[in-house]
Amino acid sequence: MRHLVSGWCTIVDRFKLHRHVVRLDGDPYTVIALRPGTDARFSTNRFHETWHILTDLHGARLLGRLLCGLAFQRTPGTLVPTDLTRLSIAAARELRRRVPLTGPTGTIRWHTPGLAFALAADRAGRTRPPGVDRSPVIRRRRPGHRVDRLGGLVMVAADAPALRAWAVEVHELGERANRGMDYTELGWPDGEVQVFTDYRCRVSAARVARRDVLATLDRPPAQGDLSPLIWERGAMVRRRRRFPPRRGGRLSA
Repeated sequence: MRHLVSGWCTIVDRFKLHRHVVRLDGDPYTVIALRPGTDARFSTNRFHETWHILTDLHGARLLGRLLCGLAFQRTPGTLVPTDLTRLSIAAARELRRRVPLTGPTGTIRWHTPGLAFALAADRAGRTRPPGVDRSPVIRRRRPGHRVDRLGGLVMVAADAPALRAWAVEVHELGERANRGMDYTELGWPDGEVQVFTDYRCRVSAARVARRDVLATLDRPPAQGDLSPLIWERGAMVRRRRRFPPRRGGRLSA
């Protein structure tokens, strides 16, 4: 069996996940998915030749735990640890078509051994100023590390040592945020996780911005041309929400 993580819980050691057994590109896989009630949101974009995974502080804690648990997988064929398996384009494409999966075949407890100790050790030795990327060790690209689009999915893959390091870096995001933003790189320069304290407000504004931009166009442009228009319009929507125009007549004394 091969193991994947898919989808959107108090985020602590041994939190619950759903398990699905599926066949992709002719091979059996076990897909580990977040439970439907999990309140976490993620999005992705491609900017400066880098794939960005965007979320809030809660999402970063969840993603850090997922990376940590994957680092300790020992079953050959487990997805993401590159020393155990590979995922074909056809399998990734088929998984994308079938998400969200329904009818879990079981529930598991997700183990994150050593994460609390690693977090404490990293915080004790931290000298990084706010808003500065944290870990030069994991910035070096190494064979087998990959953050890329595969079959319509954004795949994050690495060996166990990198996954453990990434788990710490991602879990700590937001603790030293600068102006509501923090980030860390994954397999530089291929990937990055970026958190915003107002991420959900940004998502809401982006939805409005996308609708407004598309309404002004005869036909949708290429995504590379559309994204900057949505970002610019989204910033205007957020400013308008923060500083709504005054209504009514003159202010009374």
